Amino acid sequence: MDNRQGTIVAYAQTRLTTGQIAGNDGLIIHSQALDNTEGQLQSAAELTVDTQGQTLTNQQGVIATNTQATLTTGTLDNTKGLIAGNSGLTLRSQALDNTEGILQSVADLTVDTHGQTLINQQGMIAANAQTTLTTGHLNNTTGQIAGNGGLNIHSQALDNTEGKLQSAANLTVDTQGQKFTNQQGRVAAEGFVQLHSGELDNHQGHVQGGSKLEIDTGAVQLINRQGTLLSAGTTNIPPRALDNQQGQLQSVGDVSLRAAGQVNNHDGLIRGGQALSIGTETFINSAMQAKDKGIEANHLLLTAKTLNNTVGAIRTDIAQELHIHESVDNNRGLISSADRLMVTDNQKSSLKIHNLDGTFIAGKQGQIQAESLSGDGQILSQGDMDISLKQAFDNQKTVAANGNLRLHSAAGVTNHHHIKAGDTLELNTPQVNNTQAAEISAAHTHIETDNLLNHRLIDGESTSVRVGG
Repeated sequence: MDNRQGTIVAYAQTRLTTGQIAGNDGLIIHSQALDNTEGQLQSAAELTVDTQGQTLTNQQGVIATNTQATLTTGTLDNTKGLIAGNSGLTLRSQALDNTEGILQSVADLTVDTHGQTLINQQGMIAANAQTTLTTGHLNNTTGQIAGNGGLNIHSQALDNTEGKLQSAANLTVDTQGQKFTNQQGRVAAEGFVQLHSGELDNHQGHVQGGSKLEIDTGAVQLINRQGTLLSAGTTNIPPRALDNQQGQLQSVGDVSLRAAGQVNNHDGLIRGGQALSIGTETFINSAMQAKDKGIEANHLLLTAKTLNNTVGAIRTDIAQELHIHESVDNNRGLISSADRLMVTDNQKSSLKIHNLDGTFIAGKQGQIQAESLSGDGQILSQGDMDISLKQAFDNQKTVAANGNLRLHSAAGVTNHHHIKAGDTLELNTPQVNNTQAAEISAAHTHIETDNLLNHRLIDGESTSVRVGG
């Protein structure tokens, strides 16, 4: 059947089978290969096309009905064409090329390419109700796929470079473990967004969920360089690794981030409006302390083998717990909590903390437990601070608490600057060396040591020093 530049219009039913036309309340076409290039197949009632597995060509053509449209074809070429069904559109085909074409429905829209490729470059696939796509490789480069009542995509590799996937309801994508490319693309829904894929490349891309954002890349990484991951609700991301360099991951609600490998937040932002829980082997949070950089949350629980916060910032409004097993690099960094701050290695005493020109600060209660802590940075609390170390502590800057300060070192304390408390200071260590220009002071100062060398000032309204057994 060759309908080049032709028009078939049915206002009553019309049956077209390999050249035969009979009409009464609809248009039904059974054929082999059908070429509707620049042609029109239209019906005021139901429209059905079945090419018996042969090719349907609709380049710059129109296939449309005011009610339900059902197309069953082999390869479908809808380049610059229009296929529409106001009461629903169901399309079953093999490979589908919708380059600069339009597939649309006021009701539900369903496309199934039986595992073959769907190309939607600069095209549009949209329904006012729910859109469901089941395809092989999906190429939506600079294209748009939308479902106001929901968008569900089941595909193989998906390329949404500069494309749009959007829904006024929920949006789900499952690439069956294959790559999802969203470079400079947009994935957004007012309801929840669930993405299940292999590697997700969101370089300069935008992914946004309403009630929830869930991204599962399986055993491979999530790339969010200069990208944006947003949720007005909760966020759950369990990738193999997360590259968030110069990127943003923000959620109004809770955030759960579990990465078996590395989380790299160099010059990026990870913000949880409520609780932020991060578990990873290596966490990099370096480079910037400016606004909208670093880690921010009401509550933060970070568990990692190593933490690199060089020139970085970790800020919480209520509670911050850092469970780090091997090392914390806070050189020129800021780790602060407006309420409670805890840095520990869960009683194993193997944690090494480097704090050159860095700052740890707690609003009410601070606790640091480690094997070693470099004394070339500041340890501060507006309330209380408790420090317990296995190795010797060589303090060159300021350790201070407005409330109580407890400092214990199993191998000795050398003080070159200030160790101070507004209320009670308890210093318990085998050896104390308070050098010239140094000061140990509090309202109530209590020192217990085996050996005391004091070259400057130990002071308090009440001071007790116990040396030896």
